Amino acid sequence: PSGYASWQAEHFTNPVDLGNPAISGPLANPSGDGINNLLRYAHSVGPQDPVLALLPQLATDVGNRVFRFRYDAGKPDLIWRVRATNDLGTWTAVLFDSTTDPIPPMTNGWLPVQVPMFLGAGPAADDRMFLRLEVEQTGD
Repeated sequence: PSGYASWQAEHFTNPVDLGNPAISGPLANPSGDGINNLLRYAHSVGPQDPVLALLPQLATDVGNRVFRFRYDAGKPDLIWRVRATNDLGTWTAVLFDSTTDPIPPMTNGWLPVQVPMFLGAGPAADDRMFLRLEVEQTGD
C-alpha cells in the first residue's frame, strides 16, 4: 500500500482496529482531540501523537498577514486548500489550491498563503475574515 493506506497499516497494527473505519478511517479521531486521521497522515504523525504545534497558524510576515500550514508535496494523494469567508456560511473564496496554484517558497515545511485585507469589493468589502485549511484525498 501507499499513501494513506500505508500510514494506516503502519499505525493500526491490530487487525480489528485496521478493519474498523470508525477507528482507522480517514475521518476517524481515535485520540478524541478533534484531529482526524487524514490530517495526522498529512502531517506525518501517529493517531495518538500531539499535533498542536503542527496546526495552521495566522502570522505576520513583513507587515502582511499570512495563513501558514505544514505542507508535504511528497503526498500526491492529498489536495490542500485554504478557504476564506466573512460570514461562516459560505466558503467560496479559495486563497490556495494545491491542484492549481504554484507552491510558494516554504520555510521549514510551512507554506505561507497571503491573506487579503478584505473579502469582496467595493461597498460589499468586509474586513471580517475566517480561514480554514481543507485536506482531502484525491481518490486515486
